[in-house]
Amino acid sequence: MREKYRDRVSLFVAEARRFMGRPYDPHYRFDDDLIYCSELVYKAFQKATSEQMGEVKTLEELNWKPFVPVILSIEGGVPMKREMITPRDLANAGQLELVYEGMKKLQPPAGASSARRGAAQP
Repeated sequence: MREKYRDRVSLFVAEARRFMGRPYDPHYRFDDDLIYCSELVYKAFQKATSEQMGEVKTLEELNWKPFVPVILSIEGGVPMKREMITPRDLANAGQLELVYEGMKKLQPPAGASSARRGAAQP
């Protein structure tokens, strides 16, 4: 989380724990009876900060067509107006900052010699 929210991490964790024991929601409904992973993060953050994290979207706004067989097997239809929060929308939330970017070569600090960049030293 960005610096502005770091003092609320304990409250965020406490709010997330309130959802422990709830069954997983394979329908991705935005209610509190069942819960899915991104919904848990979204709701815990909202309760801890009174802010919305990420952008809630309807199914019709997402790339849902490749998943029609799965959606039909779970829902019996395609609930185009169903609101949901996705992992991508959480990851793009302005309240978060990148702390690690895996597999990408990091640039050494300005003025660092190759020896300081991890090159083997004799």
